[in-house]
Amino acid sequence: MKQKFLLKSIAYQAGLSLATVDRVVHKRGNVKPETALRVQDAINELEKQRQNTQQAGKSFTLDVIMEAPERFSKEVKKAFEKEMPGMRPASFRCRFHLNEIMSVSQIIALLNKIRRRGSHGLILKLPNVPEINQVVQKIVASGIPVVSFVTDIARSNRLAYIGMDNYRAGQTAGYMLKNCLGNQSGQILLTLSRDVFQGEEEREIGFRSIFSDTPDQVKILKLTEGRGDNKTTKNLAFELLSHEKNILAVYSAGGGNKAILESLNKTEQPYQFFIAHDLDRDNVQLLRQGKISLVIYHNLRQDARRACQLILQHHRLLPSDFTISPSEIGIATPYNIPTI
Repeated sequence: MKQKFLLKSIAYQAGLSLATVDRVVHKRGNVKPETALRVQDAINELEKQRQNTQQAGKSFTLDVIMEAPERFSKEVKKAFEKEMPGMRPASFRCRFHLNEIMSVSQIIALLNKIRRRGSHGLILKLPNVPEINQVVQKIVASGIPVVSFVTDIARSNRLAYIGMDNYRAGQTAGYMLKNCLGNQSGQILLTLSRDVFQGEEEREIGFRSIFSDTPDQVKILKLTEGRGDNKTTKNLAFELLSHEKNILAVYSAGGGNKAILESLNKTEQPYQFFIAHDLDRDNVQLLRQGKISLVIYHNLRQDARRACQLILQHHRLLPSDFTISPSEIGIATPYNIPTI
C-alpha cells in the first residue's frame, strides 16, 4: 500500500500515468529516455520538498507555469523553493513547468491537462492572448485559483497579479535616462522579448510617456520578438542596428542583454547608458563588469510568498481582508547588488 502511494505521488508530480511510473521504477522497459528522466526529476523534487517542507497542517500542490528564459525562470524556482518551507499555516509543494519557448497550443494543452488533473492553485507567467485567457477563465470557473506572476493576463478572472507596477517601472527607466542624456539629441533603443507580454507592453507605454514632450530630440527605436534569448536577440539587434546611428542609450525591458551589447559594440554605437530588468545571472555579471548601468528589479522571494498567501486566502486559511500591494521597484547598480 505504501509503495503504491509513493508511486502515485511520483506520477502526480511528474504528470504521468501510474502505469508509466511503475514501468520506470521497476525497470520493465519500453520507456522513452525523456520519460525516465521526468520520473527521476519528480523523485528528486519530492525528496527535496520532503526535506524542506513542514509536514504538519494541510498540504497544497501548486503548478507554476512560465514561458521565460532559463536564467530568469531558474531565479523564480529558487525563490519559491526558499519561501515554501516557511509558509504557515499549511505546507506547499510546487510542480514547475518552465519553458523558454512554448506555442499557444502547447500552453493550452498543458493548462487543460492540469484542469482535468486538478491543482490547488496555478501561478502563471504567460502571453496575454485571447486563446490562453479563455482557458484560464475555464480553470477559474472549475474552482482552481489562478495568480498571474510578473506579467498579467487580462480578462481572465485571475485571483490577483503579483509583481511590480510595470508602467511605473517604465516611467522610472525613462526618467533616469532623460536626466542622464540632458539636451543630447539621438536615439534610444527599447527592447522587448515579445509584444504579447502585458508587463513588457506596460513598461514600454510608461517609458514612452516620459519622452512624449521631446519627439524631435529623442527618437525611440524598438526591437522585439527576441524572446530574451541571446542568439535570437543578437541576430535581430545586429540587423536593426546595422542601419541605424547615434544610439545614445538602451532600455532593455525584455532581456538578451549580452547579445544587445555585442551588437551595439559591433555597429560602433555611442551608447552611454544601459538600463536592464531583473537580477538574473547575466545581468548581475554585466553589472559587476560595468557593462550595464543599472538594473530595475523586484524581490522574487517576496513575490513567491505573496502568491502562496493568496492561495491560502482562497482556501480560507488566511483572513478574507488579506491584501497585497505591487512589489517595490528596486534599482541595483554595480555598487549595491542585493542578495535575494
